[in-house]
Amino acid sequence: MGSIISRGNHIMEPLGSSARGSTMAGSLSLARRCFALILAIAVSACGNGTVPSERVASILISGASAEPIPANETVQLTAPPRDAAGNPVSRPVSWASSNSEVAEVSAQGLVTAVKPGDVVISASSERSSASVVVRVVVARVASVTLDGVPTGQVPVETTVQLSATLKDSRGATLSGRAVTWSSSDTSRAQVSDSGLVTALKAGQVTLTATSETKSASATLDLYVPVAQVTVSPSSAVIAVDQELQLRVELKDAHGNVLTGRTVEWVSSDASRAEVQANGKVTGRGEGTVTLTATREGKSAVARLRVIASKGSWNQTEEWATFQGNARHTGAVDATLDPEVFRELWVRPAVTGATALNPVTEGGGAVFVSTQSYFGGQLLAALDAQTGATLWTHSFGTIHAAHPPAYSDGAVYLTTSGHEDSFLYAFDAATGSIRFQSAYGNQWSHYYAPVVLKGNVFMAGGYYDGMYSFNATSGKQQWFFGTSQYDQWTPAVEGGRSSPTPNQGCRWWTRPRASWPTRSRTPASTGGGGA
Repeated sequence: MGSIISRGNHIMEPLGSSARGSTMAGSLSLARRCFALILAIAVSACGNGTVPSERVASILISGASAEPIPANETVQLTAPPRDAAGNPVSRPVSWASSNSEVAEVSAQGLVTAVKPGDVVISASSERSSASVVVRVVVARVASVTLDGVPTGQVPVETTVQLSATLKDSRGATLSGRAVTWSSSDTSRAQVSDSGLVTALKAGQVTLTATSETKSASATLDLYVPVAQVTVSPSSAVIAVDQELQLRVELKDAHGNVLTGRTVEWVSSDASRAEVQANGKVTGRGEGTVTLTATREGKSAVARLRVIASKGSWNQTEEWATFQGNARHTGAVDATLDPEVFRELWVRPAVTGATALNPVTEGGGAVFVSTQSYFGGQLLAALDAQTGATLWTHSFGTIHAAHPPAYSDGAVYLTTSGHEDSFLYAFDAATGSIRFQSAYGNQWSHYYAPVVLKGNVFMAGGYYDGMYSFNATSGKQQWFFGTSQYDQWTPAVEGGRSSPTPNQGCRWWTRPRASWPTRSRTPASTGGGGA
């Protein structure tokens, strides 16, 4: 029996059929027509006259990477159904995961890695299916951020604890990962494996935390903090409307002077004294008042008494050489108001000095040299109003440095030894050397030279005597031999000088040998003169 294939509303008989008689053939033909008609109506009712599409013959998954997928990351898979001829057909695809705790898959084939492990991802359509094994590993570090970074400057010799926060691509925090710390300049700051930063030296330094291929950095500004504030003068008396300049010295924990920093000034009573940002004080009303200078939490004060009268101080000449002047009278004319006469300042002029030579004052400064037998010799210039150090000059380790003299913006001083003795001239404002002239000496100590009318008169000589040098060029002008004495200096008056005590001339003087013992390491001066 042959087959009948229905295509639309038409019935086709297969080739090879034969008639078997008129009656039987007619009956059979009628039966076949009736069956075909019924079948055609059924097909028409069920399929609107169309032939069903081809079935899914295969399905293939693509998009899977050969590399493992880090947790919390995704990968898009596709699985297009195909017919027997390999042509794509439009059919729904179902996705499934063998273990959703390891990896999940959406209805569209998007795989989301959850935790480390292996999982089978399957795709199916009709009777065809395919699968792929996906391996999930730990999540990768996608970003690094630093915590604990200071917002301001960091003092040296302190520590800062930094920490690194690691996150994956979805923003989830990761733990248990290795972090490597590094410093851009280990001479300024060092960082430990735990992120502890130790500040060593002032300046900027960059600290970096790295995990896997990601890193984060922070730049720290390191500075030397103030450990001590000193105000000079620490006490004073001023009159109403009188001004006084206060000065501040800042030091670190090791005693090193810090420069380039301002301080904040505060007056305890502005009706009695006002203070400007630069430390200049103006008396406003009678009474006592405290001025405070503060920097980085460290403070120092100056206590002032404001009086109604300004008083007077009239000094006729500077204390320019030993015992005041070329005649060595030991005094200069001055008038003062006892109400305001006071100790202006006291301070160690040279740190570590065992003794000082007699001081000289001129040009608003006090000049003092050390008295150290075969030790480190030093000359220092101090502000006459505050005692602050203006400049110093070191002679190194020599036999002796003698007392200084002042004249017309220059400081003159002699050193002694054995055939290595010199007369120095310094710029009084800067401390730079104007000239250095050799002179004869055989282990003798002398007092300050006398500078008068462009000449420097001084004791010296291998067997003692008196010299004259040009005060500008340092050129020797003459030498006069004398008997050998120690600790003396010429006296000059009326164009004459006397070199020997035997002549009895009033213009020569030899101070008592005990005079240097009156010098003390703290140099002090009264208000307006020495």
